[in-house]
Amino acid sequence: LLRIRRPPRSTQSRSSAASDVYKRQVLLYSSVTGLIKASYYVLNLWMPYYLQTWGEDRDTPLQFELILQANEIMCIVCAISIGFISDKLGTRQIPLPFMLAISSATLFMIPRINAENSYLFYILCPFAVMMLIGPNNQIGSAVTSDLAKNKKLAGQASAVSTISAIVQGFGGVSAALAQQIAARLFNYLFIFVSGLIGLSALLIIPMAWREFQSKRQQKQELKLSLIHISEPTRLLSISYAVFCLKKK
Repeated sequence: LLRIRRPPRSTQSRSSAASDVYKRQVLLYSSVTGLIKASYYVLNLWMPYYLQTWGEDRDTPLQFELILQANEIMCIVCAISIGFISDKLGTRQIPLPFMLAISSATLFMIPRINAENSYLFYILCPFAVMMLIGPNNQIGSAVTSDLAKNKKLAGQASAVSTISAIVQGFGGVSAALAQQIAARLFNYLFIFVSGLIGLSALLIIPMAWREFQSKRQQKQELKLSLIHISEPTRLLSISYAVFCLKKK
């Protein structure tokens, strides 16, 4: 009788690097991207109507156009500053959890504003949007940077591009679905968005922690440079030369 034997483990077919990373990390990347994109687009679409309705119900008209203009200005300022700060720090991931946490806490306080302190809308709304626009702009490059550091994807640019495209596509779908949910939770708009941003801040911590450990390891490594090397003592099989190293 012929017996079909199982091939050795070394020759067994293995899943591709892209599929392995998909199982372990793509869900995390997609969730973070989807939550951030959904929060940003929900605020852009529903905030003007919420502010207008709030003012009419309390006979305290708000100049929501002024708030929207302030949002746009803060978005430009934050987009420029976060890029500059990220370049100086040499990282995209580490600032994101802090910015998301600040934005979530700010939005959570907005529903507590009453007619007597309605001026806080002009401060808190632009500030919350400013803290959100940075992660919204940086999440794509942060995901790509984190993927590039995965050893299983070394030299596989197509796999990184495929996963990045899946993540960005999931972000767009999440933003569309969030609009439907926000319409049903209109009276709790800022609480809803605050929860989305807070959850994204928690989920992005592992990505930021890996980046922090990588930066810390790089600083701890001893960096040396060659400053001098002498000629061999003799042209024999047993010989030696002197070289000098300098710590960078």
